[in-house]
Amino acid sequence: MMKYLLVPLLCLSFSASALNVDSIDIRAGMVYQENTDMLLTGTYNQKRSNGKLKKKVNYRNGLKSGLSTKYYSSGTVETEYSYKDGNKSGEYRAFFKNGYAEEIGYYRGDIKHGEFTQYSKKSSDLKVSQTHYSDGHKNGLKREWYKSGELKEAIGYLNDKKDGVKVEYANNGSLESKTEYKLGEKQGKEQEWYSNGSLKEEKNYLHDEKHGTVVKYYDNGKKKSEVEYEYGKKVSKVVKWEKNGQLKD
Repeated sequence: MMKYLLVPLLCLSFSASALNVDSIDIRAGMVYQENTDMLLTGTYNQKRSNGKLKKKVNYRNGLKSGLSTKYYSSGTVETEYSYKDGNKSGEYRAFFKNGYAEEIGYYRGDIKHGEFTQYSKKSSDLKVSQTHYSDGHKNGLKREWYKSGELKEAIGYLNDKKDGVKVEYANNGSLESKTEYKLGEKQGKEQEWYSNGSLKEEKNYLHDEKHGTVVKYYDNGKKKSEVEYEYGKKVSKVVKWEKNGQLKD
């Protein structure tokens, strides 16, 4: 029973020593109670000229600790950060003026770590993009959506560089393109499709340059043209066909 009583007692002890202040002194990156040598433990309320609250920041021993909130002039919340020992740590949230969530993410040791999700201004249920971070770098899948909620594209990242297959979709959900990446460069096959699902173009890349056969197709599936590349340079004549399959002169 005693362990359940300790929490409120500790909270009472902290709240008794915590302050609510409207003015602070900042020296060498540390926050002090105004005109004193005492590090601030408590809440700093920054006001606008009209008296409305602009920021509400919690401190412990002169460092940001706990929730830090910024407000729009209307009084609604603009951003919320969680801090520990002066560093961003935990959930971060940004809001549109209409109150809907604009972005939600996570920090660890003052750097991005985890999923960062952006939302539509019209609804907090509609995602715009989602990116995974580890130790401040893009690592893992990044996705983007249309306003309709349909997936627009998806691509993997490795240390901030595109790595893996990038897939793009039309607003109706049909596949538009696939491109292979390796450490930020196009490396491998790239394909594009017509809205009817038939292949439109196919080519290969080596270190971000066209390398190999580039083939284009008509929307009926017939071959349209073909040409060879080596290290980004065209090394053959373009062969072309009519839509009915006959070779062009």
